Amino acid sequence: MNGIVYSTAAILIAFTFGVTVILVVLLNRFVIRKLFSLVDFAREMARDKKYDKRLSTRGNDEVSVLAHSINNMLEQIEYKDHEKDQANHKLSQSESYLQSILDAAPDAIF
Repeated sequence: MNGIVYSTAAILIAFTFGVTVILVVLLNRFVIRKLFSLVDFAREMARDKKYDKRLSTRGNDEVSVLAHSINNMLEQIEYKDHEKDQANHKLSQSESYLQSILDAAPDAIF
């Protein structure tokens, strides 16, 4: 009787171990790789400061939703950078215009 119990327990343990290994492999393939891809992308954005790149948002899982949110954030950053560049250009033009007026004015103004 004990032999049957031990062999049944061993079979259950082996089956449970096999299912666990399969679940870990699937988890690695579908979730962890996507998360590491997001981490690598975020590091690249932080390093290069180029906000025109986008993540692939295939699927409807949580990682894809996060990737979509990151893409929306990057669009906002890119838009704000463009606005800032335009404002800096206008400021530079105004400074140049003011400097040309001051350079052309006679010294008696001061």
